[in-house]
Amino acid sequence: MFTFEIFSYWNVRELQLVFNAVAAIVGSSDYLGLMRTIALVGLLSMAMAVLAGFSQLPDFGRWVIMLAVFNGMLLVPKVSVVITDRTGTQPSVTVANVPIGLASFAHSVSHVGDWLTRTFETTFSLPADIQFRSNGTLWGHRVQQEILHTKFDNSILTSNLMEFYRECVVPEYATGYIVASDMAKTNDIWTYLNGRTNPGRLVTIRAVPGSTPVAGTYGCDGAYGFLTTQILAVNTQQMNTLGNRLYPGLSTAAANAAVQSAIQTSTNYMLGISNTAMDTVKQTAMSNFMIDAQYLLPAQIGDAAGAAANLAQAQAIRSTSDSYKMMSKLSESTMPKVKNIVEIVQYSVFPII
Repeated sequence: MFTFEIFSYWNVRELQLVFNAVAAIVGSSDYLGLMRTIALVGLLSMAMAVLAGFSQLPDFGRWVIMLAVFNGMLLVPKVSVVITDRTGTQPSVTVANVPIGLASFAHSVSHVGDWLTRTFETTFSLPADIQFRSNGTLWGHRVQQEILHTKFDNSILTSNLMEFYRECVVPEYATGYIVASDMAKTNDIWTYLNGRTNPGRLVTIRAVPGSTPVAGTYGCDGAYGFLTTQILAVNTQQMNTLGNRLYPGLSTAAANAAVQSAIQTSTNYMLGISNTAMDTVKQTAMSNFMIDAQYLLPAQIGDAAGAAANLAQAQAIRSTSDSYKMMSKLSESTMPKVKNIVEIVQYSVFPII
């Protein structure tokens, strides 16, 4: 029995069900009886048309030959179909007793589409981590969108950073050791703060479980080192969470490695920044923290007007970002679904056509 390979993208299960259904319909005795009835009606209709003078005898002969060829070449021969997921996220499956007409059509269409996908992505030199055939539509954009909304998800670390910001960073705005415009332009906010705080100022920080130091009051320079360790510990946990969300089918370790590779590749390719994935996530979380600090700090000291004004500004920034994120989400989720729906429909109507 011949075997035809069909390439799919995230819809192996759906195609398997469709081909099994078509094989069951075409192989049933009811469908065979229907085909015989249609052929008999067609023969009688052509015969009556020839006898009535609406058609000629050669037309009748051609119709009989085409019916025999159509049935004998497209419906009667049965073959096996191997459905292969090009993304590598699902194992291949085999469906037997598929009519050769449908199998050859699906084989040709999927191979043409697969060749076009591979050729375009090879020609345009997209990195492997953000190619469609590896991860889907706009994968690099999705990774960047996920990163943009990253925050430190440990409340103790966030509280420690707020104390550090209030006691060690804000006073240096007046001295000029920390320049807000320079900090906004840097690709690593936390590294920029290193050595720019006054060691004579004190800040109280709490201990983060699984990281050093113990709770206590430290000079700003010492607190910076301790907070660096806490940020690294929290970032590692966040990377595991992000990996499990973007690669749900992989183990935690494999998802962590995959998401770090995707983050580093997409950041370098789209933004031209050659940072590690950990540094990229840390920078984004620090950027979001700085936005939040602009209204959290006035709220702590009782400046209601300043807190309200800065909160409105932060909400405006995030509202615009969320709008673009929504459009991106619609695009990245809708395009593959439309493609898969059209593919499934055209295979499903084969027995009727």
